[in-house]
Amino acid sequence: MPTDRVDARPDVGVDPLIAAAPATRPSRALRVGGREVAVRPPSLRDPRSHVAMVLLSVQVLGQTTLKFDLSISQILISLGSCALISVASTWRSERVLAWPASAMLTGNGIALVLRVQGTQHGDWWSLKGWHIFLATCVLAMVSKAVFRARGRHVFNPSNLALVVVFLALGSGVVEPLDFWWGPMRWDLALALLLIVAGGTVILSRGHLLSLSLSFWAVFAVALFAMGGVADHCMTARWSLQPTCGSGFSRVVAGSPETLLFAMFMVTDPRTVPITPRARRAFGPLAGLVAGVLLSFQTTEFAHKVGVLGALAIVFALVPALERLLGGRGAVAERLEGGRTDPQSTRLSHAAMAVVVLAGMAWSAVAAPGIPSRFVPVTDRRAPSSLGADRALPEVRVDTSDEVATRIPLPEARQIARDTLDDLTGLVDAVRAMNLRSAARFADGPWHDRARAQIADLKRDRPVELPIYEIDRAIISVARRRGQAAPALMVTLRGSSRTLNAQTGELGTARVKAVLSVEVQPRDDGRYLIVTDSPPEGFTPPA
Repeated sequence: MPTDRVDARPDVGVDPLIAAAPATRPSRALRVGGREVAVRPPSLRDPRSHVAMVLLSVQVLGQTTLKFDLSISQILISLGSCALISVASTWRSERVLAWPASAMLTGNGIALVLRVQGTQHGDWWSLKGWHIFLATCVLAMVSKAVFRARGRHVFNPSNLALVVVFLALGSGVVEPLDFWWGPMRWDLALALLLIVAGGTVILSRGHLLSLSLSFWAVFAVALFAMGGVADHCMTARWSLQPTCGSGFSRVVAGSPETLLFAMFMVTDPRTVPITPRARRAFGPLAGLVAGVLLSFQTTEFAHKVGVLGALAIVFALVPALERLLGGRGAVAERLEGGRTDPQSTRLSHAAMAVVVLAGMAWSAVAAPGIPSRFVPVTDRRAPSSLGADRALPEVRVDTSDEVATRIPLPEARQIARDTLDDLTGLVDAVRAMNLRSAARFADGPWHDRARAQIADLKRDRPVELPIYEIDRAIISVARRRGQAAPALMVTLRGSSRTLNAQTGELGTARVKAVLSVEVQPRDDGRYLIVTDSPPEGFTPPA
């Protein structure tokens, strides 16, 4: 979530992150058709270039090992559309071809956060939802010109545009980047290091690190109060069951998404307050508003939009904060040059930075492992007709880096036992034409199939039922498209024969069988089959 850092004028603002930006006077001129064209090229000294390097590195990891559901085309559309708007605007007002450093950060921020439903990792050149990325960039760039106060734009453009798009289109069309990026591996560790270390270095130069850390500290306290005291829960597409309590707190507080937000979106130097007192209040206020907005949300989509929305709200309050906590004289003094903080204040800021950065590191490293525990709905277990003494086939748990849930082997054996029990129990229930008995073993579309078979038997229509002999059961968790919770899948491998439901005659032909069914737990502790239609993109494990 990058900061939108616009080209700065030498006479506005004193933050080093702004002052280090290239001067507006063009340093080169190109001759085109006998006419000189003023050019303002990029500069490696520009701190926006340093931010771009961090974000580009995260994007590379996302396209390779972190498996973002984002195409290269979507990234290029975001970068290109924001850049073209900026270049055209600067040429129209100044007759200068200026490198659009700020606009490209805006486009990168949009591409980093925005996801269009149905986009799959690996479909590098997908244009799915291209018009949404384009419209978001246009909205972001227009907001810079429309919402202005004291010569500055009020909102971080990418932040405001993302909030509007998410609220307008909803989770059925778009979604933000996930809080959970995967289990802790070298690639996630590298991404966290780039975000925290890169952000610390860049923000320290601009005296904005304390603002970022104060936001995160207050936000983290609010999250841990929600999780530890109120046992707040959040449903997510990467966790089979809701993430609750301290697990919820650590996942959100230590999420790379939250750290990107704290480091590179909260700290936009052209939108945060200018006066020291207002700036010191800005970070904690943003963290507090974010915590309040999240306290009554239940889905990950709503939590992420709540964080983005909180910043937009507080940005809108910046002019009032400056008047209330600084006054016009302090604002003018700050614009003209300002004063450095005394040594004691700098030392206190350094101490706070050490403490909060340590908290960030602890939360970020611990968070990927928090939602991995599989907790059954209840400890009760309904009796199984297979019985505890009956031998089960080989049971294996298939893990996926796309979901956080990890199922322990004892629970996997219970799931396999219940699934086999469901298959045999349904055969008996259909043959007995007992719909109530069928409801003990199936739900959803699978129960509807049993209902249809019973109806056919009552009309003396032939019904053939599969009888399975299973050699292996693989338990896995499959991620769905969109924001829905993942599916608990049982893949059974073996052979099958057909049984005539009316006569009880068992066919002699034995065929190889691979059956993948989704199961769901019920309050009595049993797992019921609900469907054999797996989520889109699910491949039965071998």
